[in-house]
Amino acid sequence: MLTPRNLFVRLCAAIPLPYVNQVRYFGVLASAAAKPTRQGSTAACRSRQERRGSWLIPSPWTSTPMGAGMPTLLRCSEVTEMSPCEPIGTTTDGDAASMVLERLEGPVLDGRRVRWWRAGLRAAALLNIVLWFVAATAAGGGAYHGKQLLLSAIFLAGCGYRSFFPAVYGKRFALTSGWPSSIFLGRTVAMVAELAFALQLMLVLEQWAQKTGLAAVASAGLAIVGLLSVAQLFCWYGVATRRYIGELLEESLWTLGGAVMLAASARVALHHLSFGVLVAMTSSGVFLAFMLLHNLPMYVRRIRHDRAAAAECLGFVEGLKDMALRRHISYHWPDWSGEAAWLTPYFTLGVWTSVGMVLLSA
Repeated sequence: MLTPRNLFVRLCAAIPLPYVNQVRYFGVLASAAAKPTRQGSTAACRSRQERRGSWLIPSPWTSTPMGAGMPTLLRCSEVTEMSPCEPIGTTTDGDAASMVLERLEGPVLDGRRVRWWRAGLRAAALLNIVLWFVAATAAGGGAYHGKQLLLSAIFLAGCGYRSFFPAVYGKRFALTSGWPSSIFLGRTVAMVAELAFALQLMLVLEQWAQKTGLAAVASAGLAIVGLLSVAQLFCWYGVATRRYIGELLEESLWTLGGAVMLAASARVALHHLSFGVLVAMTSSGVFLAFMLLHNLPMYVRRIRHDRAAAAECLGFVEGLKDMALRRHISYHWPDWSGEAAWLTPYFTLGVWTSVGMVLLSA
């Protein structure tokens, strides 16, 4: 029988993510005095699962430790096959309705913070495009400049794509449920962009080696490309299997690559100090400090947390399938704060460094 509550549940199921999450809270509040109907709730949840894929978890707060216990209207099991969905959060007394009122403000404010952060990333991506075109027109031609311009465009495109569709790869968090937010696709784009950036660094060091006659500087460029290529393998392993040790090894290799760049720049500075060399030394030093003080300790803490919680890991092939199909839609700021701390400078300062190498190539 189609009751007013069942009609409301179906309306919630029809609303596209991410807006459905906020509506769920009002749904719990509106039905606080109603008796839950298991059949109607299960049908609505299964219908939503079928539309978005059985690997998608509609509510961010039902699948994250930070949001355990947050009231939602429906919760779907985290399994690879279709399974029944159990209605939760529907209440039969006024106390639970008061609880919803108390907890409503936090997630809504969290969602606003995430949306503002994403809007900032998108604005930065548009600014980066303008800066790239300025760099493309300000410098002259030549084979070396053309290579730097192409590689910078690849890096800029990859960072721009990820700015519009950010994701937390290990935890499978995303902001939209569509295919552009696929973890597998995002990691592939990141790999291509980062290898392009590594090749840019190699070209810069090769040019400096030719001007100074220091063969060791050119070798440092090849070493950076090798280190960052191996880092991609560790990253794929860590993201696919959900073992942070892979990402810790990746970050360690990036740190080592930054140290090589700093050493090579310092060697060139001893021979001939220029503005470009000074910028390279400063950028490398800031990068090393950031990695040592933030990224590496962050992944160490995550490894310890997962060990203490006996977190479930996946096989590599199973993990690749999981990356392609699973996305947890989350607008809960604690799910993003750790990633935002390094994604923000990555998509701004990192891209500006890439564009700067185009200008230096002139």
